[in-house]
Amino acid sequence: MHLRLYDKSSEDMTPGKGDLWKFEMKDFHFPLCITLAHIQKVYIVERTEDPWHIESILTMMRDGYGRTQILTQNLDINHWIIGESKYSYRRLELTKA
Repeated sequence: MHLRLYDKSSEDMTPGKGDLWKFEMKDFHFPLCITLAHIQKVYIVERTEDPWHIESILTMMRDGYGRTQILTQNLDINHWIIGESKYSYRRLELTKA
């Protein structure tokens, strides 16, 4: 299976704008032998005063064999990641796929 993702260049608040970020597992201080089954929860956590507006999010993981798997899938968030109110979160737990 091939997944085609894009990083759409435009103003951040453009509806449907896509962003693609790649993180290495070593950046999170996990053992390198981690598998998808070891991951219990995935969160987005407010860390700065720069808010993020998230319409939807999909997280993926590539294992040691080069296989890419969907880890979480939340297609209807439509909230800010800053503060705690009716339309925002300080910490958002993502749903495992």
